[in-house]
Amino acid sequence: MSLMKMMQIFHSPSVTTYSTPPNLGQILLSDHARLQPAFSLETMDGETIPSFKRQNNLAQGDEDIGVGVTKYLPDNIQCIYTFVAEKEQRVKLEFTGFQLAGTADNCDMEYIDIYSELESSSDDLLSASLGGRYCGSVSPHVRISLHNVLVLVFHSRVGKRRSENVVLDGQYQFISDARYIPGSRLPNMPGKCAFLIEPRKNAMALSYPTYPGTYPSNFQCIYLLKGNPGDRIRLYFVTLISTLVVNTVPTTR
Repeated sequence: MSLMKMMQIFHSPSVTTYSTPPNLGQILLSDHARLQPAFSLETMDGETIPSFKRQNNLAQGDEDIGVGVTKYLPDNIQCIYTFVAEKEQRVKLEFTGFQLAGTADNCDMEYIDIYSELESSSDDLLSASLGGRYCGSVSPHVRISLHNVLVLVFHSRVGKRRSENVVLDGQYQFISDARYIPGSRLPNMPGKCAFLIEPRKNAMALSYPTYPGTYPSNFQCIYLLKGNPGDRIRLYFVTLISTLVVNTVPTTR
């Protein structure tokens, strides 16, 4: 990733934009920490906090989420990471290491919030649908944005009461949204997930709009499958509530 703009942030929250290669989107960071050219965040006293660090030896479009592992953070800190992909793309986060303070039923002191249903990077998080709050050793695993924006908020009030290191490792990608658009959009249907699927080949796969991540809350998808005259439609549920394969099977009347 070529860093086109680098800034240092000291006291007041602000936004820093990094440009990535064409068609790979950009990342906006809003934080209370000092931003370093290596895409690593450090506190005022030099202690490292969770950051998203580019690893140059990864394949293009597959970036590494690296955390500067540390045992102590400031007593009260919040960092907001906003990933913005290009149009017709989605943001994919895959966590490979995760350890924060707290437990799954008690995320009061330290946690990450994921907002994966935003339509714009300027959406108000206070009124946005929260995609999930995670702490302890319960990892978000894989998350896919519903549109081309995903926001991750890291919050910690543990300070020096911490008993073990913070771990937050993984990868992010900007991926094509083509697999989530199986056909032409149905007119006059509620919501933005309504498709007419007509024969293009003998078999095709359908995935819910954020597969393999968590399904969006209060979200409905409508798929109208229409075969050729003389065809029947056969559905195979390969993974329950995750993906399904649709076969159009010619039959004789």
